[in-house]
Amino acid sequence: MRPITEIFPIATTTRRIAGTKVPSMGGVFFPGKAKGLLVFSLTGMAFCAGAQESFQIEGFLSNFSVNNTTDHGISSGDHFTGVMTYYASGPGVFIQGPSGPARDSLGLSGMPFVSLDVHGQELDMFAKYLYVYNGGSDQISTSWPGHEQGMQVNSPWGNFSSQSSLGLNTAAFMLQDSSGTALSSAGLPASLDVNNWDSHYVDLGYVWTTSDGPNSTSVNHSFFLSADITSIAPMDLISVVPEPSTISLLALAAGGMAAWRLRRSQRSRQDDAADWKR
Repeated sequence: MRPITEIFPIATTTRRIAGTKVPSMGGVFFPGKAKGLLVFSLTGMAFCAGAQESFQIEGFLSNFSVNNTTDHGISSGDHFTGVMTYYASGPGVFIQGPSGPARDSLGLSGMPFVSLDVHGQELDMFAKYLYVYNGGSDQISTSWPGHEQGMQVNSPWGNFSSQSSLGLNTAAFMLQDSSGTALSSAGLPASLDVNNWDSHYVDLGYVWTTSDGPNSTSVNHSFFLSADITSIAPMDLISVVPEPSTISLLALAAGGMAAWRLRRSQRSRQDDAADWKR
């Protein structure tokens, strides 16, 4: 059986700022009036991205194991940092009537919902939805019974989907509050406090098979980790930040506009003086 490796490439060159993937401008020069348009467009991009919520998350690995593969220096108990990103919204589609959970779109357009950094290794989990329930035992999770979604995970052990033919891969995010007081609605909240939740974790696991055993026999490989989130804090950085070449371009554009306005003012005064003499 060949390894399960699903890759979802992002076509543009990207730079990550506060957990956000921003397309690179690639040093493109915009002449003439396009400079002013670029300033306006970038300002608009930053404004439109204002609804995006990014959170710095931290914690430790409560469980980690590998089988027939490298551990990349990772072990149980290791500290991790990461970023969680989504767009806060009202309730999406109620999947079991108005008293049930709502399937809320993340609106991330190819950006990871959760990125973890453990011992210098990065793991990214991509999701389309979160299931939000505030009916007695509040919950924010990436799945609901009977409503699974195929999530992609990029990891040091390879890229994989949570929905595999073997059904052994794992990709799950969970916040749960048994008291039912953490959420005021079935929409994604604009702020989160880890102390309001009883359970808060990310589980990732991948099982794959190769034919590199004796006489080309099949060998099973796997990794599994459970990351317990102990801190969730909002990130105050703006969602979209131009790269250095773009910042230089904006400075040139601003200088050009100031010089143009000065020349226009001087020419206007010269024309007024000539008219007065006539």
